[in-house]
Amino acid sequence: MINNLLDAFCANYKIAPNNDQNQKRATAFELLSCVVAFDVSPYYAKDNCWNAQYVDKNHSYVCNTKDGGIDGYHIVEESGQNKKIIIKLIQSKYSNSVSSKDIEKFFRSIHTYIVPRTNNLPLEYASLKNIINKISETKKNAPTAIISYEVYICLCDISDQQRKNLEDIFTHEFEGSDSFTLHFIVKKDFEKKIKIIKQNIIDENFKDSCINLQLAVKSHVHEAKDSTQNKVLATILNGKQVHKMIKDESKSNFELSRLFSGNVRGFLEETDVNLQMKHTIEHSAPSFLNKNNGIVVVCDEMNLDPNGIDLIITNPIIVNGQQTVSSIYLYAKEDDKQRAVYIQAKFIEIKNDDYNAKQETLLDIAKASNDSNKVSDLDLLSNRKLFKNLKKSFSNQGKFLKIKKGEILNDVFFGNSDNIDFVEILKIWVTIYLKRPADAKKTIQNIQIFTKAYDKNRKDSYTLLAEERNYILIQNMFLESSKIAEYKDSVVKDFFGKEAYYDHAQYFILYLLNEETSGNIINSNNNFSRIKTLIENLIAEEKKNKEINEQEFTFNNYFKSHKPQADYLKLKGDGKNVESVDTMLKMIFSNKTDM
Repeated sequence: MINNLLDAFCANYKIAPNNDQNQKRATAFELLSCVVAFDVSPYYAKDNCWNAQYVDKNHSYVCNTKDGGIDGYHIVEESGQNKKIIIKLIQSKYSNSVSSKDIEKFFRSIHTYIVPRTNNLPLEYASLKNIINKISETKKNAPTAIISYEVYICLCDISDQQRKNLEDIFTHEFEGSDSFTLHFIVKKDFEKKIKIIKQNIIDENFKDSCINLQLAVKSHVHEAKDSTQNKVLATILNGKQVHKMIKDESKSNFELSRLFSGNVRGFLEETDVNLQMKHTIEHSAPSFLNKNNGIVVVCDEMNLDPNGIDLIITNPIIVNGQQTVSSIYLYAKEDDKQRAVYIQAKFIEIKNDDYNAKQETLLDIAKASNDSNKVSDLDLLSNRKLFKNLKKSFSNQGKFLKIKKGEILNDVFFGNSDNIDFVEILKIWVTIYLKRPADAKKTIQNIQIFTKAYDKNRKDSYTLLAEERNYILIQNMFLESSKIAEYKDSVVKDFFGKEAYYDHAQYFILYLLNEETSGNIINSNNNFSRIKTLIENLIAEEKKNKEINEQEFTFNNYFKSHKPQADYLKLKGDGKNVESVDTMLKMIFSNKTDM
């Protein structure tokens, strides 16, 4: 689990790109240690906690050789009657052991430079200056606060004897002070925390966040004159405020999971549009406002100061503009670039405690604000409650259901997991449950089955898919479809894969196996030879008919039509026909107690 996540970190955050895999993982392990020890998002940790070296030339991160053994830090200011400042510091080792020499250097750096906050630093400790400055700034804002230190050693594993040795070194270094505590984080702790993080992302267990922004121009709030009475604010933001919005949100929620949860598109870094945005930011930042359509953000509440500049938003969700926000965040790293980039921004306050009503409003705004760019039906569906529930049901089985493309900012923790492509299992669902194998590869048409379900003007069986009482059944069908897809790509393909017709007939084969085993398709191995003979007979008969009519026979034309299914049903002689989607949906949900 950890290595897969470290590889995802390396790829997504461009960590040690010129090093070998083990060195990359060791550097990424420092970032993961910050995430686990400090309970912060990697998007926050990499720029605010991780003591790595940022390489501007290729926007990458490499191991810092001047960190004095301190790989990460986090400064927490606790308010209340007795104010406290907690300074958390880590040393991270991607191994099962750590040398006493390294630990002694780590402890000495804290004792000699961090605690007294000295600016007289040797060259090999130069990067500690940033940590010291941040502590001094925090202390300046809370001069009476009591400072305590939490010291973390993060590694893959540690023996009892080595733990005792390190505890002895710690006691010797900080003897007589109760302001210091030592903590060990090992592999099992990492795995436990990662599991919690992933589940929270899938379950949308978001923490409330309140973000203060400074607008670039004096603005005012408009109140909609329709039934929603939503408040709307149209304004201008600079890149620095975009960075602040991401930074503040990532303090509260891992992977910006709420901030981007309402965006109908994921972040597709290598598209022409995004590459153009990158070029503009890097080479002509002031012209960005002229070329970009801006962003749309909805929130639970917004309050604009009478000065028209200071804006406070609660629980923001970007419904349009993830490409823009992500590009500014990734490529406008320097302060001068951030101040030079401006974008249009529309903030919409939606006060509605009803979840479904709020989701409908979000989707309406998303569709309207994305109208200038074609948005796929699946991208829009991905924000529906049904599809979020589908993701949760797969997550409960340790799998990640990928619905829309480019969820990179939301699914770093799932990047190298057991991913399931929704489109692939949709093909199985259409084949097995709708009993329409000829339609399996008609992706757009099949996605529209669900789009039609949310058409309020429809009165047919499609709408049954949108009814919450049917969600459990739908989830079970898709979970079973994923098992069948796995069976198809292994056992079925091993037997039929060499046949000339396989690529064209693969879904028809599944259909036959399902029909001939009364739904027990996963255990249908003993029927393979009989199904093979049946298909060969159907092909031979169709070829014969084509010859009589002087027509060409191709596997593609035959199996992309409903003819093989009709021929099979006729052969069985039980009076069944290829039914419409509407009829099949009606049958599925009327018989759901038997499924």
